[in-house]
Amino acid sequence: MSKYNKSFLSEVFNITPNSTTMASLIKDLGRNRQPIVDYMKQISGDDPLVLMDATSIVSYSDNLTRVKNGITTDSTFEPIFNLLYFYCPDNYMPAYYRLFDGNLKDVTMVTMALQESGYKNALIIADKGFYSAANIKLLENANLQYIIPLKRNSTLIKKTRFKKMKDSINKFIFEDRVICFDSYSVPGKKKIYLYIDEVLMMAESRDYTKRMKNHPENYNEIKFKEQSLNFGSFAIITNRLDDAEEVYINYKSRCGVELLFDGVKNILGNDYTYMHDDHALEGWMFINHLALQVHHKIYRFLKEKQLLSKYSIRDFIEYLVAIRKVKVNDEWVLEPAIDKQMKMLKDLSISIP
Repeated sequence: MSKYNKSFLSEVFNITPNSTTMASLIKDLGRNRQPIVDYMKQISGDDPLVLMDATSIVSYSDNLTRVKNGITTDSTFEPIFNLLYFYCPDNYMPAYYRLFDGNLKDVTMVTMALQESGYKNALIIADKGFYSAANIKLLENANLQYIIPLKRNSTLIKKTRFKKMKDSINKFIFEDRVICFDSYSVPGKKKIYLYIDEVLMMAESRDYTKRMKNHPENYNEIKFKEQSLNFGSFAIITNRLDDAEEVYINYKSRCGVELLFDGVKNILGNDYTYMHDDHALEGWMFINHLALQVHHKIYRFLKEKQLLSKYSIRDFIEYLVAIRKVKVNDEWVLEPAIDKQMKMLKDLSISIP
C-alpha cells in the first residue's frame, strides 16, 4: 500500500487504502453475492448462448468450506474447489463465474450456474477426455448442448471415411487452411463430424517421417501406413445439428476461451491459499473477475490494432506500469521512459498527459 500512497494515483483517486480496509472490503464484497450477480447479468444481456469452461484450484486452507478432496485437471487427488466460467461467444468476454465445492461434477455446476446467471442456454465445448456415455447422459438429462472431441481411438469414429474425405468436394476454408469434412448420425439424435486439416496432415506426416529416420526401432513404413489415416484428423460428437463448418468454428472458439482461461489461472496465482474464510474467497474472486475483464479488454485492444504478434498482454501491462510520475520540487512530472515503452505507446496511439 505504501507505493500507492506515495504515488500520483493517490492524488487522482483521493483514497488512502491500507491492509485493514482492503481486507474488510474483500469480505464485504463476498458476504452478499446478489450485487455481484446483478453486475454480471449486465454483460450477459439477452444472449441465448454462452461458452463454458471450468477448472479445479488446489487449496490447503482449513478455513474454506468449498475445499473438498477431488480429481484435479492433472488427474491427481487433491483438496480443491471448482471455478466455473461463462464466456460470451462473440468475443470471449468473461461474463459470469461461480465457485463450487471441489467434489461436484461439471454438469451439476452448469445447471445451477445457468439458473443464477440468467443465460437461456449453454453450449459446452469440452476438451479431449471428457467424452463418456455417462457424461453424455448427464448433459442430455440437463438439456444441455455440447460439442465434445473424440479421441482418435474412439470406436465411434468410422475411419474408413477418412480415405474418401481427401478427394471429396466437402471442404471449407478456416484461417487460410483447407478443412475436409464428413458427418453421420448416431442413435439419440446425435451426430459425428469428421475433419481433416490438410496443413496439420502434412505436418504430422512430416513428423512421422523424421521419426522413422531417427528412431527406426519404433517407427517404420508399416506403422506409417496404419497411422496415416489419422494424420490431420479429428472427430466431434454433438447434439447441435448445425452444418459442419459452424460446428467446427464453435469448436475452435474454445482456443480463444482457453487463452483467456490461462489468464484466469495466471491472475489467480497462489493467493487463494491465504484466504481466511468463504466470504474473503468470494470477494477476492470477484476482484479477480474484474481483473480478468480488464485482461480481456487489453487483448481485444491489441487485436484491433493488429499488434498481438508484437506485444503480449504482459508486455502491455509491464510497460505501462513502469511509466511513472514523480514529485520534483512539489510538482508531479513524468519520468523519462525507455525506447521500448515509447515505441509501444506510439504503436498503440496512447498519450500520457
